[in-house]
Amino acid sequence: MLEFREGVIEFLKEHPDYVCAECLAVSLGVSPHATTMITLGLHRADGFETVDHVCSRCHRRIRVIKAETKT
Repeated sequence: MLEFREGVIEFLKEHPDYVCAECLAVSLGVSPHATTMITLGLHRADGFETVDHVCSRCHRRIRVIKAETKT
C-alpha cells in the first residue's frame, strides 16, 4: 500500500490541477475506493490541498485534491 501511496503522490505532483478520487483512479488504473482512502490521508499531509472545487478532468464540482506548488 505504501508503494501505491507514493504513486498517487507522484501523480499529483506531476499533474498540479485539482483532481477527484474517481478521475485519479481512472488515471492510475485502480479502484476509486483505493484512491479515496489515500486522498483522505493526504488531505492532512503537508503539501496537499483538499477542497470542494471543480475537477480538472471530469469538470464536476466535487471533493478534489492537488499538490500545493512551491513559490
